[in-house]
Amino acid sequence: MQANLNEDHPLASAIQQSHIPVMIGDSTHHYTWFSDNISDQNILWHNGSTFGFSSYLALNKEQSIGVVLLSNYCFGSASMVDEYLDAIFKFITKKDLYPLMPLDPVGNKILEAMMQR
Repeated sequence: MQANLNEDHPLASAIQQSHIPVMIGDSTHHYTWFSDNISDQNILWHNGSTFGFSSYLALNKEQSIGVVLLSNYCFGSASMVDEYLDAIFKFITKKDLYPLMPLDPVGNKILEAMMQR
């Protein structure tokens, strides 16, 4: 996270290259990063999963903010991450992020339990 956000980090110059968009046909790519503009903020993000574990990393370099979400729940964990991101976004902006994919019943129970903490 620090190497992505802090220009003085020893690895920053190498990592910064992956943040520079490259046009391929009509599409912009960031060497495995995705870029979204949310409420006029440029957000770089990447997610992935393996063997039922999921991860999500989002960076707002202008504000030096990064968010990491990790899940060890295999079915619908991407939807759970979306639920958390939506909750964080609503808390900050008082707006809905976007319509979310519904969770399965087990995912709903896990999410409800975690949101009560």
